[in-house]
Amino acid sequence: MCSEAGLNPAYLTQILEQKGATPRIDNLQKVANVLGTTVTYLVDGVDMGPDATECLSLYSAMTPERRSAVIAIMRDLAARSAMH
Repeated sequence: MCSEAGLNPAYLTQILEQKGATPRIDNLQKVANVLGTTVTYLVDGVDMGPDATECLSLYSAMTPERRSAVIAIMRDLAARSAMH
């Protein structure tokens, strides 16, 4: 996997064995690509599909005020969904 990602195997060993080690995002992306998953899944164990990835990208491009509005709308919709 390391050779496919273009990484030194010692690098991965270092990341896995050292508590508090912080891999670079570009290296995580290489590993995720080889494994056929996402960086989000590697870091958080959350499998984000294309819709969730798009939502996150759009959210990141918003102003703080719009982010707050979107969160409020999502909370309201989630609460309404739980009632049905």
